[in-house]
Amino acid sequence: MGAGAAMVGTVIGIVFNLLHPRNPDAFDSVEGELQMIADSGIWQLDHFMLTLSVAIGFVGLIAIALSMGGTPAELWARTGIIFGGASAAVALALLALDGTAVKNLADQWATGDESITGAATAMVEINIALLATTFILFFGITPLLFGRAFLASGIYPANLGYVEMVGGVLGILTGVMIAFDVGASFAGTILLPLSSLVHTVVLFIAGWLLWKRAATMSEIEPSMSTVS
Repeated sequence: MGAGAAMVGTVIGIVFNLLHPRNPDAFDSVEGELQMIADSGIWQLDHFMLTLSVAIGFVGLIAIALSMGGTPAELWARTGIIFGGASAAVALALLALDGTAVKNLADQWATGDESITGAATAMVEINIALLATTFILFFGITPLLFGRAFLASGIYPANLGYVEMVGGVLGILTGVMIAFDVGASFAGTILLPLSSLVHTVVLFIAGWLLWKRAATMSEIEPSMSTVS
């Protein structure tokens, strides 16, 4: 079930990540961001599906970590779950705000209601901070930890670990560039989809490999039965 969750969650994530509206102007000004959101007809649906992706995918992430119990990768996998859980919470908060509150404010702003400009601006700034944090943690540190775990596990291919770690570096770079507004347009339109795509594709492959192994796994190692 965990392996299936990894595959289903990542497929949903890949599809709706690619469908997510993007515009270089959105990273250059608050007005550009609000206009992009107001013009989108799939904004709420896209964010709802991305929320499902994070929630279901995290179940898969736990299963992948548990599959490395009793190997030299155990500590790396445990730490990866901790960072994954914290960063998934931040990602879910971002998606909830972006998909509902910001969308409603953007729609009102687009009608010419200037009274909500201040609130809309503040919400967009909060979203930018959450987005940067999400990429540093969820698509940065977490992939680095799982990439290291893959390398040490002896279960998953080493190449999978290397690709995951490259994706983690890209995720951290994306988050830092967005947070400090350095090349934010490039980070948002190029690095953001690329780094998130690398992580989700790696997790899909790991889920598929775990799915193939699941039939032969009679029990989970007791040392990884709980994560604290």
